[in-house]
Order: sequence, then C-alpha cells, then structure tokens
Amino acid sequence: MTNAPGQPVHPAILLEGVTKRFGSVVAVDNVTLAVEEGEFFSLLGPSGCGKTTLLRMLAGFETPDEGSVYLRGEDVTLVQPNKRATNMVFQNYELFPHMTVFNNVAYGLKLRRTPKGEIKQRVSEMLEVVGVGGLGARAADQLSGGQQQRVALARALINRPAVLLLDEPLSALDVKLRKRMQLELKSIQDSLGTTFVYVTHDQEEALLMSDRVGIMDHGRLLQIGAPRSIYEHPRNEFVADFVGTLNDFAITVTRTDGDLAVAEHGEGDRIVVMAGEAGSRGDTLRIAVRPERIVVAPVGEESDSGKLGNRLSGRVQDVIYMGPITQYLVDTGMLGRVVSQRVSNEEATSITPGLEVTVTWAVDAAFPLSERDSFDPAIA
Repeated sequence: MTNAPGQPVHPAILLEGVTKRFGSVVAVDNVTLAVEEGEFFSLLGPSGCGKTTLLRMLAGFETPDEGSVYLRGEDVTLVQPNKRATNMVFQNYELFPHMTVFNNVAYGLKLRRTPKGEIKQRVSEMLEVVGVGGLGARAADQLSGGQQQRVALARALINRPAVLLLDEPLSALDVKLRKRMQLELKSIQDSLGTTFVYVTHDQEEALLMSDRVGIMDHGRLLQIGAPRSIYEHPRNEFVADFVGTLNDFAITVTRTDGDLAVAEHGEGDRIVVMAGEAGSRGDTLRIAVRPERIVVAPVGEESDSGKLGNRLSGRVQDVIYMGPITQYLVDTGMLGRVVSQRVSNEEATSITPGLEVTVTWAVDAAFPLSERDSFDPAIA
C-alpha cells in the first residue's frame, strides 16, 4: 500500500508499550517496535522469551493487557484475526490433507467469493513464485516437507496480506533443506515486497535472512538492528552471548590511555580495549571478543595487531578441524582458555597441540560487556 501525496507515512507495524500477562507471568513486557513496509524483520530469542506471544498479538490471536497494535496506521488492538490484513504461517503448516495443492492455496480466495478465472490465475502465479508450479493437482499429504512449506507460504500470501507472520516455519525441516529454504524464503520476500515478521530461536537463520533483527529475552526487547550491527556491536552481555559465540573475559585495568583501557600482565602480555569512560585504573571490566577475530601464531610470528595491541602467550590445548573452519583452543596464563576460529588452510597445519603460541587481536575487535537491560527505541 502506497500513501497518497500529503498523507502521513505509517510503518507497516507499530507496537506501543505492549504488555501481555498469563497469570503472574509477564510474557511480553512493555514492547515498543516499528517495522517498515517491505521489511524482513526477525524476532530472535530463546524458548519462552515472548517472541511467539508477540507474533500472536500481531495476528490477533492474543489481546494485549496494555498498549496498542497498529497496522499501516490503523489501531487493530481489538480487531479479530480474520478482520486484519495479516496472515500467518505456522510450524506445522496446517494444510488440508484431503485437498489438492491448488485447492489449499485457493481456499482463502474462495471464501472471499473471488471469480473462478481470477482464482485460477492468481493461484497458478503464486505456485510458480514459491517453486511448486507443477504440483497443483497433487494431494497435500503426498508432498515432502519442503514442498509443504512452500504451499503453506503460497496459501498465506495469496490474499496479499499487508504483513506475513511466520512462526518458526522451517523448524521441521532437515538441516540441508532448511538452509536452502532460508535462501529461497528471502528471495520470495524480495520479489513480492511483502512485509515479513519472522520468529526464530536460530541466530544463524535470523542473521542470514533479515533486514533487521530484534533480540528478546524474558518478554523484553533488548536490541534492534541490522544483522552486522547486532553481531559486532551487541548492547549487553545477553545479546553478545546469544548471537554467535564469544570469548568472555574479566580484566583489571592497570592504566588508561585516552579512551583505551589497558590490562598488563607478565612479559609483554596485555589486553587493550576501547572502553571510553567505562574503565579507570584498578577497575574490573568484562570484555568479549569473537573467536574469528583472534589470530594464533607460533611464537615470533605474531601479527601486527599483537605488536600494537592485544597479545597473550599460550600453549595450544587442542585443534578441532570442522571442515571449512578450524578451532584452536589455547591455554593462556592471563585469561585462561581462549578459543580462536579460523578458515581452514594448509598454512595453519603447523599449529598443533602442545605448541607455544602467541594469541593476538586488533584493539577494535573487543568490546566491553554491560549488564542486561531493556531496549529504549528512542535511543536506537
């Protein structure tokens, strides 16, 4: 839907201070969120964090105890699900097994008494879009899991909803098919331009498909941002740990240098972090660095980042080959075990368990960790 000239431009979805309780449990806690037209937005978090409850309030299956829900500027907080310009794809697809693929997809159009010619054209076009164009006459219970997922998507999109809501729709698929469908789902969304709100607990899935991601825990929205921003600049300890893997350290500041906090130990070992005003001499800081930002090299072959910034001496505990990547577990005297993750290559085969090594990373690769807090959209 395009706003006419002079009309206010509304986001596809706006939640204002939405709270939902089930008895004494606060499932969604004062969430404010705007999702723009045509955006692929994912709600990411562990089981029980409130993301599915939030999705169900968007669909109208749950009513907020507090706050308001808007679709394209219209207050739909108390509007019934069948009266909203939304559709939902569930985990189990919920196809009609006794119907053909064509009739499953056409079902919503028939309820709206759409002319038969238009139904045939629109269903055929949609089946082609989702990649099952030749399966219209097949019974739904004769389809593979990936085919069922595509048909469920076509059925949800056929009525041209303003927003499509997806509740972990790929969770029942095997790993290989799931990864392929992630790419195809994003491609379908790009081609149609429909606003998608996608719920998942899989951080890799959210980072791969989304324009923006919202991280939830205990009913609260902790951070919103583009995938790269979420991964490289987490706002707090929970987000940093949930999205990807990380090395998490506690350091004691021995000196400061402008915005840099430095922790020195022994012969040349040191940690340097951009802490701003967060660290003073004698303070203990929690910091984190992603494994792929850490370089492990034999003693004397350290990178420039080690000569200028972070440098630790250590001994390799284990080398774990994982195909495209290799993990190095290094025991350091200063920070205990450090995990490095690098692209597998022949040059690194000289690094073996028991080898004395130097561990380095760039100053801007590490970030201080703050305590868990709620997200304030006013400062996003």
